[in-house]
Amino acid sequence: MKNIFISIILLLFCINLNAQSELTKAKSILENKGEVKILVDTKNNSLTSLSRIVCLAKKTSDSTWLAFANKKQLDRVVDSNIQFKVFNENTLKSILVATDTSQMSSWNRYPTYSTYLTMMKSFANNYPNICRLDTIGYTVNNRLLLCLIISNNPNVNQDKPKFFYSSSIHGNELTGAMLLLHLVDYILKNQTNSEVSQVLNNIQLYVCPLANPDGTYSGGNNDVSQATRYNANYVDINRNFPDFVQGTHPDGEQTQIETQAFINYATNNKFNMSCNLHTGSEVFNYPFDCYTSSTKTHADKSWFNNLGNAFVDSISSSAPSSYFTSVNNSGIVDGGDWYVVYGGRQDYHTYFLHCREVTVEVSDDFMPQSSNLPNYWTYLKSSLFTFLSWCNKGFDGVCYDSLTNERLYDVKIEIINHDRDNSEVYSNNNGYYFRPIENGTYNVSFSKQGYLSKTMTINYSNSNMLHQNVFLTKASSNNTISKTNNDVFIYPTLCKNTLNIKTYCKSKYEIFDLQGRKIIKGNLNNNDNIIDLSNLNKGQYIIKVINADKQYTKQISVIK
Repeated sequence: MKNIFISIILLLFCINLNAQSELTKAKSILENKGEVKILVDTKNNSLTSLSRIVCLAKKTSDSTWLAFANKKQLDRVVDSNIQFKVFNENTLKSILVATDTSQMSSWNRYPTYSTYLTMMKSFANNYPNICRLDTIGYTVNNRLLLCLIISNNPNVNQDKPKFFYSSSIHGNELTGAMLLLHLVDYILKNQTNSEVSQVLNNIQLYVCPLANPDGTYSGGNNDVSQATRYNANYVDINRNFPDFVQGTHPDGEQTQIETQAFINYATNNKFNMSCNLHTGSEVFNYPFDCYTSSTKTHADKSWFNNLGNAFVDSISSSAPSSYFTSVNNSGIVDGGDWYVVYGGRQDYHTYFLHCREVTVEVSDDFMPQSSNLPNYWTYLKSSLFTFLSWCNKGFDGVCYDSLTNERLYDVKIEIINHDRDNSEVYSNNNGYYFRPIENGTYNVSFSKQGYLSKTMTINYSNSNMLHQNVFLTKASSNNTISKTNNDVFIYPTLCKNTLNIKTYCKSKYEIFDLQGRKIIKGNLNNNDNIIDLSNLNKGQYIIKVINADKQYTKQISVIK
């Protein structure tokens, strides 16, 4: 008995010694890099609880996941008594960089930062009739967040869908950045190609290949081999967006300058569809990330699933048979069913901005060796264009004032007995709207404060764009706006000194900044309410209206 007791003590001592050794290694890496890859135990911890502690990245076995941690996250791991090991990368890879644009011609090198800037500027300078370079913002270290606008008239906000392709919000996930640079190059050089001309004529395409250059070039502007997932503040940007489950600061961090830049850019441009490319797995991931499908699904779940099938079916037959099967055999997953994520851009764009965004993981390897990069273009070129073609499936049009023919912005387009959880769409500042949808017959409500609501039956059946302009009549003393006790109208979304809120029951309101601080609160009367915003600074805010039946959340922009 005594020997057994001693053996147990020795075993516990060895386990504790090993844990201390792993912690020491992890802290050493954090001192040099600011983030550390660890393998965390999932046998005794749920993925949902782990995702609140560290940034999960990929499953490595039945009982472990690869995760990233900064200092605060590692402290939480230790405090939660979660078993972990430092992840050791044993594979040596050849990572070559292109120091000038000529070395990018074979697409088998990663660009240096200066080469990347030169490429982006050259695209716009060489093809000014179809390409314009725009600045989204700047990073913590003052690097540029750039976007190319591509269409048959890139200098005009046209009446056609806006699609936003972006990649590498995690700075070490670079396959997508290479794919998007190659996509832009291909489109600009092949304007007479049928699939390219469809894009140029029917879509306003926005492309941001590199959403986290501070992470990508954390080892210096001429090196990507030391790239980090996090930004220069060691924050995961893709856990830093406001979340409709966990609130404004789901990660416990301040809103990063890159996060705010993307929020402002998407709010101003009102994208209809969007795709964020990642690496680390191979799967088409659609909203919601913050819920499992057993708890909540998006109203357009079937549409997302069919889009995913179209994307996966378009993968080249030259791809390995195992490609896009790392998460499941179908290559498609309802976000939270893979693992729950709070603060992701996908759910932010989809819920708060009424966009349709997905996350596509394009390679198991976070950063493939340079010589393998051209393979991914071969595998996914058709899929990237297939995705774009879905910008022309659904119905669209322009909303007008029936008397003046003035274009009406912020008209709510809601499919009755279908839309929920902010899945409705709104007309943009030009009065244009686009509702991606599957074939079917729908009763669609068009409503705007101060106008009579209109319900139309739309029969969408040919899988091409159905154009449906709408004329709304102003309400007067002789006609009232169609309403129910649950209706809440918040307008305009671009405010100067006042915000209008119309409710049909007594309610409360709260306004938060993007740091999660409650700025204003108050009560709402049963009818029209004018909220004074004159003391607010220019920027983005979240307004929440609560009544006895429902809670409404909307983002507004204060302009001065």
